[in-house]
Amino acid sequence: MRGGVWKEIASMYLLVGDIVKVNKEQVFPADLLFLSACGEGDECMVETSNLDGERNLKRFRLVWG
Repeated sequence: MRGGVWKEIASMYLLVGDIVKVNKEQVFPADLLFLSACGEGDECMVETSNLDGERNLKRFRLVWG
């Protein structure tokens, strides 16, 4: 989301402040700050191999509310 409008933007054009919606099983080539999750609880599991080479899943939780 940029300027209050959802747009499809190539990752190389992402700017600080853009909000990125990531769907289940979707690959995203950017380092993102986790804001929220759909489903049970405010957490998600992310594989970060495209960022750090590690294939194990990492748990991310929403820490503010």
